[in-house]
Amino acid sequence: MSVQRLSLAEARARITAALGEFSSRRRLATVALDQARGRLLDQPVIAGLDLPGMDSSAMDGFALAISSLAGSPRLRLVGESLAGHPFRGRVAAGEAVRIATGALLPDGCDTVVVLERCTLEGQWLEIERDPAVRRGEHIRRRGEAVARGDQVLDAGTRLDFRHLGLLAALGHDEVQVRDRIRVALFSSGDELRAPGRALDPASGFDANRPLLAALLRRRGVELVDGGILADDPGALARAFDSVAERVDLIVTTGGVSLGPKDHLRDALAASAGLDFWRVAMKPGQAMAFGRWRGVALLALPGNPLAALVGALQLVLPALSLLEGGEATPRRVHACLDSAVEGRRGRCDLLLGVCYVDATARCRVRPLARQNSHMLGTLAGANCLIELDEERERAEPGEVVSIQPFGETP
Repeated sequence: MSVQRLSLAEARARITAALGEFSSRRRLATVALDQARGRLLDQPVIAGLDLPGMDSSAMDGFALAISSLAGSPRLRLVGESLAGHPFRGRVAAGEAVRIATGALLPDGCDTVVVLERCTLEGQWLEIERDPAVRRGEHIRRRGEAVARGDQVLDAGTRLDFRHLGLLAALGHDEVQVRDRIRVALFSSGDELRAPGRALDPASGFDANRPLLAALLRRRGVELVDGGILADDPGALARAFDSVAERVDLIVTTGGVSLGPKDHLRDALAASAGLDFWRVAMKPGQAMAFGRWRGVALLALPGNPLAALVGALQLVLPALSLLEGGEATPRRVHACLDSAVEGRRGRCDLLLGVCYVDATARCRVRPLARQNSHMLGTLAGANCLIELDEERERAEPGEVVSIQPFGETP
């Protein structure tokens, strides 16, 4: 058991060591393509066919052999090729076929001339010769996007609209993925009430569970909502016992500091399951990691911003480990608009707004009012600014690491 504050890197290393064996026994599932968004691909995908699957036209126009343009100034129109309705014959010298975008290139043709360069009079076609028409113009060649046998997706890819479109184009109607990680989520505190319930002067609404539930669901987990737990050691134990056999990770908020009603750390220690308590970061110092009946448990602080920061720094990396990935948050670099301060010996994580300026440079503006209970400030932020343990201050114009909440600006 650790009683000293761990650095954030040390905390991640302890979690990595504890969860490292899980990926070797991960569960698999085969799901329909329309149910695969957000899931992790289990095996690489090898293309079983070419994309495109045929030589086809990239434009509406006329298909012909380039050699035909060296003879008569006019070509005879002998048919048409439409998407799904190809021209079945062979186009001879001096002939052309009207062709639509995506239609099969007829046998005997090697070039498509766009409509804008053509004049049709009855069955005779005249083509503008200046500039010269080039062989192969406006043709999509078979396999130019993907060739049969290409590896198109890596194992571990988190599937989104881009990957699902590619899989559909390759003919897949289902895909093998890693099963969703199952997470039980609890809030704790006698003062908490579910939103919509009546409040008394000493109570407040539980924001942590909806906040973290949305974050975890966005990550693709299967969530077990454990509700609000009373500040009672027996209630904690019964709640954790009730989920331990059916989840991969337990996440709690509140009850993990040194107050008279903070029982979670002692409950873990009593069950010989406490690995560490307290991490050198702000916000989110008072947090614990351990096991309950063999299941990993991360206990986050009760203040909403501290709970979110703890989830971003340790819970999401833990999910990556459980899925077979690495415990590293996504970072990009940005130029500071104004100074920020931290403290040497801890990692400071501050709310900011990142954006791209007129010179296409990524910048970040720190927000005021960074206290760990201020959800109003969080609603206006789109990233965390990271000052590591070696930095006490960063000046305007300096480049810092940021962790975007969503897509990089």
